[in-house]
Amino acid sequence: MKTKILGSAAAAALIIGFMPQALGQATGAGTSSVQVLDPITITAGANLTFGQVAAPATGTGTVTCSTAGAVSSSGLTQVGACTAGTFSIGGEDGSSFSITLPTSATLNSGGNSLTVDTFLSDPSGTGSIASGGTTVSVGATLNVPSTAAAGSYTGTYAVTVDYN
Repeated sequence: MKTKILGSAAAAALIIGFMPQALGQATGAGTSSVQVLDPITITAGANLTFGQVAAPATGTGTVTCSTAGAVSSSGLTQVGACTAGTFSIGGEDGSSFSITLPTSATLNSGGNSLTVDTFLSDPSGTGSIASGGTTVSVGATLNVPSTAAAGSYTGTYAVTVDYN
């Protein structure tokens, strides 16, 4: 019986030894590639300005500067022109990008502050980089409470762009 088992084992080893290795394995070659884009850039241009305002007698007044530089006000006196903020966007020609605006920003004068909110841009949300760059215009709303102290208020706001 021992001889029969050894003989069967030897026959099986011989059969397996002559089987091609490729029965359980295959190899394929794939191609890999990448396009490295020019870095996206953003450079501030014109400042977002709201002209001059007189605080309301009561409550809170607003001044809105559109992306085209059109001004509108409510509940207060506003004089002078507003200016939409502008940013130059550079990068890979023809590439799409997203625009992220802040929810609010603060303008300060000494220990006093005013809030800017309701930011909007043109183009809105996304844009495409043209040859030579693209301009993004930014508008927003300035909130002026009756308690606002006289002074020159300044602050910053962040606009972020990223490839889509």
